[in-house]
Amino acid sequence: MFGERKKGFSRSTITTAHTAGSLMFEHTKRGGLLESDPTAEAIIPRERQPARKPGEKRHVLPKFLEKDELKAFLQLCRFVLTTNRWALFVVLAYTGLRISEAAGLQWEDIDMKKRTIDVNKQLYGLSKNYTFIPPKNEQSERVVSFGDTVAKALELLKECQQDERLSAKLFNPNDNFVFWCPTLPDYPIAITGVGARN
Repeated sequence: MFGERKKGFSRSTITTAHTAGSLMFEHTKRGGLLESDPTAEAIIPRERQPARKPGEKRHVLPKFLEKDELKAFLQLCRFVLTTNRWALFVVLAYTGLRISEAAGLQWEDIDMKKRTIDVNKQLYGLSKNYTFIPPKNEQSERVVSFGDTVAKALELLKECQQDERLSAKLFNPNDNFVFWCPTLPDYPIAITGVGARN
């Protein structure tokens, strides 16, 4: 399973499968059904980058956007993406939240009057098979302030979600997520799919 990169599985998909398998086998070991974890010796292959041609320079992406670049990026997002995805990028850009922290946000974590976000968890898993886990470390548990740009994006997102919830045949009854999966209303956005165009 873990050596199947050539079939098209990304390294992150293989890593996720390996982690899930390890947890399952570890639980089975604790229950006395297995003596050892068959995934313990698995080696996850590294993705190989093609060699550069002679004279070809390495393309390095900038680690941040300048103010005017960020503005242009968010304007483009507003034009080509859904309100849900655009609002996610606005929140990520102006608050510094990790994608997993933003994906785990519930409306109860946001105080629109005080304009604060209570970062107290992050999302783990996909679509309907998700769980909440603690933030990366103690310092990651924090309250983040936001300004007008984020407030307007969140207000617009909430309005859109109210309309979607009324027309949806199925939605998540348990958790009141801020950012939804495009195909499953009120279920969390998939962290691995944030770069997708929807």
